[in-house]
Amino acid sequence: MAEHPAVNRRVVSSSLTCGAIPINELGRFWTAPFSFVPALIPAFEKLEELALSVAQHHLKTIELFGAIIGFFIGVGQAIYFWFTYHPR
Repeated sequence: MAEHPAVNRRVVSSSLTCGAIPINELGRFWTAPFSFVPALIPAFEKLEELALSVAQHHLKTIELFGAIIGFFIGVGQAIYFWFTYHPR
C-alpha cells in the first residue's frame, strides 16, 4: 500500500516539538476560527429573550397542572394506603 510522501515524512521525522504550536501563539490559534462569535452575541441575546418570554407563560401553566396532578396523586395514594395497609 502506497502512502502519501507527506504522511511518511511527518511520521519518520516526527519529534516532540515537530508540528507543535508555541505557547505564545495558542491564543491566536484558538480564537481565529471563532472570530465571528462576537457579531452573533446580540442575535443570541434577542433569541434568548424571546425564548424566555414564551417559556415563562408556558412554564407557569406546566407548574400549575403539575401541582394539581401531584395533589390528586397524593390524595389517591393516601386513600389507597388507608384501605390496603395492614401492619403485621
